[in-house]
Amino acid sequence: MTQALLVLGGDAFTAPVLRWAREAGLETVLADPDPHAPLRRAADEFHPIPPDDAEAHVALARRIAKTRRLAGVHAGASAFALLDTLSEALPEVLAPRRALERLRLGPEARALLAERGLALAGAADTDDIALDVFAYFRDGAFVPAGIARRRRLASGDTCSLQPSGLGHDAERALYVRVERAARTLGFERGPLQATLVECEGTPALRALFPGFADALGATHVARLARGKSPLQAWLAHLAGAGGPFDEVALEPRAAAGWLALAPERAGRFAGVDGIGRARALAGVVDLWFEEPGRELGSPEIETRPLGYVWAEAHDQEELEERLRAARAALEVRVACRQRVA
Repeated sequence: MTQALLVLGGDAFTAPVLRWAREAGLETVLADPDPHAPLRRAADEFHPIPPDDAEAHVALARRIAKTRRLAGVHAGASAFALLDTLSEALPEVLAPRRALERLRLGPEARALLAERGLALAGAADTDDIALDVFAYFRDGAFVPAGIARRRRLASGDTCSLQPSGLGHDAERALYVRVERAARTLGFERGPLQATLVECEGTPALRALFPGFADALGATHVARLARGKSPLQAWLAHLAGAGGPFDEVALEPRAAAGWLALAPERAGRFAGVDGIGRARALAGVVDLWFEEPGRELGSPEIETRPLGYVWAEAHDQEELEERLRAARAALEVRVACRQRVA
């Protein structure tokens, strides 16, 4: 029977998911609210469904399961909430709804984790420097898939680097902590990302996601750093490829990372100059920016970046230099808001 992957949302970094799923032997079914989604032709099947129409998503998933074997569901960060509803219709594919709800780290989940001595970040703990841990569950086994170090720069931009720079023992301890947290909350199926920050000298959980919230880090950047993306390995597992196809090399082969450009002031985003100059720099792999026209608030309240540049290098020092050089070549244009008399 044909195996299929349901993909929820076709954002900027969904293209590798569709390509790697096809390479693994999975048919792809894309559900996106935009009937003219740029990636609609990259999927084997496309369905324009509003993001708040849970019933339509459930009906689609059930139809796929009847005509093919639904191997898995991939959700972008904006579609994580849909997994709650789908989990009740797809108990063989997704983690239980209660586990998905607990990943949001509400009072019940925090109490469970505290009982097991797992440190949790508080509201006062800064996330200027954070560790993003990628992993997935393969037939109940926890599979480590890389750690990125993310930090906010003085300019307001954010950068994320792989490998993390931690020693083997420190990385292993983080994986153990994340696995314990996930299992405590009942989450033992599918991809997982955890964010940890330092709290009184100890890594503390800030967030848990039922998928890879850092889509760029889990796709292009991870593949540059380790030769394979955790998404590639998870898709190979869904297709039944077995080892070594469903594993990620924990020893990096290069340093790779991204830099996210933050809005510098309020106004209307008018585009970015210098893209050609930045792309021509040594080590710069690619760039992506939003289409102009977005209305921007003040930098203090804007959290969504305007775009990304990603690069690779021999080591982290060289990587940071390359990302800084690329950023210096770029000029973000912000137009003043027009006042209507």
